[in-house]
Amino acid sequence: MARSRSWAAGLLSCLAAVLAVMAAGNTAAWAQEAAASSVQSQQVEQLLDRIRNLEGRLQKLETDDAKQEARVRQLELLKELRATTGSDTQPVLSTTYGDVRLKLYGYLKTDMSINTDQTNNVDASIFANSPTGVGAFPNDNEFGLTARQSRIGLEIYGPKAGDWDLKGRFEVDFWNAPNGELNEVRNNLRLRLAYIEISNPNTMIRAGQDWEIVSPLNPTSINYAYMAWQGNMGYRRPQVRLTHRVPLDKEKKLVWILEGSINRPQGWGGGIDEGTDGDLPVFEGRTALKVKGWTSKFIEVGTSGHWGREEVDNLVRNADNRVYTSSGNLDFVVPITETISFKGEYYSGENLDQFFGGCNQGVNAVTGEEVRAEGGWAQLSWQAMPKLELNLGWGADDPDNSDLAAGSIASNQLLYANAIYQITKQLHVGIEISKLWTDYLDQEDGENMRVQSALWFYF
Repeated sequence: MARSRSWAAGLLSCLAAVLAVMAAGNTAAWAQEAAASSVQSQQVEQLLDRIRNLEGRLQKLETDDAKQEARVRQLELLKELRATTGSDTQPVLSTTYGDVRLKLYGYLKTDMSINTDQTNNVDASIFANSPTGVGAFPNDNEFGLTARQSRIGLEIYGPKAGDWDLKGRFEVDFWNAPNGELNEVRNNLRLRLAYIEISNPNTMIRAGQDWEIVSPLNPTSINYAYMAWQGNMGYRRPQVRLTHRVPLDKEKKLVWILEGSINRPQGWGGGIDEGTDGDLPVFEGRTALKVKGWTSKFIEVGTSGHWGREEVDNLVRNADNRVYTSSGNLDFVVPITETISFKGEYYSGENLDQFFGGCNQGVNAVTGEEVRAEGGWAQLSWQAMPKLELNLGWGADDPDNSDLAAGSIASNQLLYANAIYQITKQLHVGIEISKLWTDYLDQEDGENMRVQSALWFYF
């Protein structure tokens, strides 16, 4: 009996030992599993932290990219819209007063010219006088020397309001002699541009005096007349305009431009202003497409037009003595290579004297009818060297002869070639040779060969 209890005790002891070993093994396994689980949890948490950090950084990058992209679009828009002002200056003088930043720009320009025949203005020849006209003589050479094309401008930048930028521009020159060439040495200031601009990356509002929407391009001409009444329609006038750009693809290689404006009307300038007496503004609009071409530059093709009316109190034509002005226009810029480009405009309309069309003939004073006209210009430009630009162009302004009175200008054409060289960034020199043909009704036609040189000092 004692042996039996001893054997049972031994068996129990062995079982206890086995259970103890098993318990120790399970405990170790459980400890290992718990440790592994803790490490895994830490790794998961670390991964989650990294994911959250990466997501934050990505979101910030996307926000920064969006802001940068918006800013780039805005700068492109501002550059594009400012190009239509005709300003060829490079502002380099600037200062800041509180929240307002000022940039002064402009140039001093000296022009010297020789004409082989008499023209309407030796300093800005537009028409060649008829040799059979009153006070005209054939082969009557002209020499001109002037500095009144010098220009001063000021850009004013205000604080941003959200995505909207505030800007103003004020620009004058000295092309305002009281009696033309008779007071060449006593010229007055003339207002060129004065407007307020509010813009965001795709929309711009301007109020003040600016270049018109219709026919927005200008040729690169040394002659100050820039082909006015020689095929280049459009001028500067007081207005309120809205411009909006619509990107048609994500890469913004195709952009639709929409523009509209109301403008101060202008009549013939004698006595009562027939334009303002017409009691309506002049309405202008333009739409254009910009597409990335085969070069790094954009191709742009636009159509534009205007409509307005004037009231001529001494015109016996109809009950209200009103005449109308209108036009349809085409403009294009086509970069052919990185250094060669082709641009130009075409117009067709009526009563366009104040829009620099119709050879300065808007209404037939005898019949009281609007003078219909068409015209245009084209220019081929070549950046031959980084500092040398060459331009070749032609323009024509052609009123409808059936609408003209005797002695009127039947047509006007200009062929020109020029070279402009940058001696330094500030000092430029240029020379231009042009041939002008002016045809008259019932008079001998006029011709003129012109050679003009220019020296610019930009600031």
